[in-house]
Amino acid sequence: MPEETSSEPQLSIEPQWSRAFIGHADVEAALAKSITKGRVPQALLFAGPPGIGKATLAYRFARALLNGSDSSSGGVFDNDVPADKLRLVDPQSNCFRLVANKAHPDLFIVEREVSSTTKRLRPEILVEQIRKAGSFLHLTPSLSERRVVIVDGADRLNRNAANALLKSLEEPSANTTVILIASVLGRVLQTLRSRCIIKTFKSLGAIETSQIISGLKDEGRLDLNFEIGEHSSLLSSAGQLVRLHESNSSATFALWQKTLAALPRVTWPEVHATASDVAKLGREQTWSLLTEAHLDWIGQSAKSLAADPSPPHYLLGTELDQWLWLWEKTRNLFNDAERLNIDKNQTWVTAWFQLESVLNNQG
Repeated sequence: MPEETSSEPQLSIEPQWSRAFIGHADVEAALAKSITKGRVPQALLFAGPPGIGKATLAYRFARALLNGSDSSSGGVFDNDVPADKLRLVDPQSNCFRLVANKAHPDLFIVEREVSSTTKRLRPEILVEQIRKAGSFLHLTPSLSERRVVIVDGADRLNRNAANALLKSLEEPSANTTVILIASVLGRVLQTLRSRCIIKTFKSLGAIETSQIISGLKDEGRLDLNFEIGEHSSLLSSAGQLVRLHESNSSATFALWQKTLAALPRVTWPEVHATASDVAKLGREQTWSLLTEAHLDWIGQSAKSLAADPSPPHYLLGTELDQWLWLWEKTRNLFNDAERLNIDKNQTWVTAWFQLESVLNNQG
C-alpha cells in the first residue's frame, strides 16, 4: 500500500485540493444520483468556461468514487449530507491526500505537459499520454473498486490523441470512469462527444464567485490580502481572478481595460504596449488570461447587441453577424498562436486590427 502523502501545501489553490464546492447544483445532483443508483457513467464530458469549477467537481466526483469502499468512510455519503450532494471526503484521509497529490493508484490524470525542449507548457495533449491512460484503464484497481481517468483539456487533444481516446471509450473496461474536461466544447471531436454524457457548466454569478474566494481564504489556500479588485467585471470566474492575482497581471489588465474604455477609437499605443508585455518570456499565464478575457468580452458584446435595447456606444452601427465573425476569427487566431508558437506580439496586434475592422463596419 502506498505511503500516506504529506499534508496540503499552505497556499495550494489547485482544484484537486478543494474541500468545498459552490454552484452547479444540477450537475452535482446528477453525479450523486448516479452513485446512489449504482449507474455511474463510463464516460463524462464537463464543458463550460474556464475557471468555474469543472476540474474541482471532477476531482470531487473521483474522490467519492475512489473512497466508496473505504471501510472507515461509512459508505458513499456522510450521514449529514443530502442525497443530491457528493460526499465530502475527509481532507485528512489517505484518499483525499492521495488524490490531491495526484498519487492515488486508481486515478490517472492527463493534462498538458511541459515540453523538455521549450520548457513551456505544450499547447496540445499528445497521443503517448492517452495511450498510457488506456493501459491504466485495463489494470485491476488497487485501493478501491474502480479506476478513474481525468482528461483535463479534452479540447487540447491533438487528432491522434483524440482517436486513441475514442478507441478506449469504444472498448471500456469494467468499473472504469473517464471524465473529460473542456472549455470549448466545439473543439472536442464529435465522435468523442457522442460517447460521453455531457454536463454543461454555466458561468457563476458575482455572489458565488465571492463565496469561492472567501472559501479559499478560510481554508488557508489563498493569500488573505487577496482582493477581487476592479477587473472582476471583465473576468468570468473565480479561477481567472486567482490566476490574475498569482501572475501579477493587474497592470496588463488595467492597460487592456483602458483600451476598451476608449472604443470605438482604438488607441494603438496601448495595444502595442500590451502586446509587448504579453510576448515576454514568463508571461504565458498572463497571455492565457488576457486572451480568455478578450474572447469573453467579444462574446458579451455580441450578447449585448442582440438583447440590450441600449447597448454600449461602441456597438452602435455594427451588426451581430460581425461580432460572431470576430469571435470565431479571434478564437482561431489565439489558438493558432499557441498551437504553432506564433509570435504573440503580432497576434495581439492582429486581433485588434480585426476588432477595428468591425468597429468601422468593415468586418
